[in-house]
Amino acid sequence: MGMYSGGTAVARGVYWNPVDGQEVHIRTHGVLPGDGSRRYLKMTAVGLLVVAPVFGLIFLLFLPLFGIGMIFILCIVPIMSGLASVAMTAVRISSGLAGTGWKPSRSYFSGRGKRTAKKQEVK
Repeated sequence: MGMYSGGTAVARGVYWNPVDGQEVHIRTHGVLPGDGSRRYLKMTAVGLLVVAPVFGLIFLLFLPLFGIGMIFILCIVPIMSGLASVAMTAVRISSGLAGTGWKPSRSYFSGRGKRTAKKQEVK
């Protein structure tokens, strides 16, 4: 078994691309499809019959981990977000800022309103 690049002239045999699972059967001398970045492994038919179930077994072993990840993303992340929101509300209430209407991210640059000057009478 050896690794061959795409576009390489090869002898008769079965060549397998482990990245995408493509099988290439070369009946006589021929050239492997693809450019030089594609790699092929020369295998016998018996070798492919052994490797395919092993990859299926690996997939089945890791399938529960995918399920656990989905449960984490779909359930635990929204719960944590809700708890963070409750915690922020509790901090605002305990600091006395909940009812004051103070918004630290807002500023009014128009200035204060004009005051009218009262005339003072001197007696």
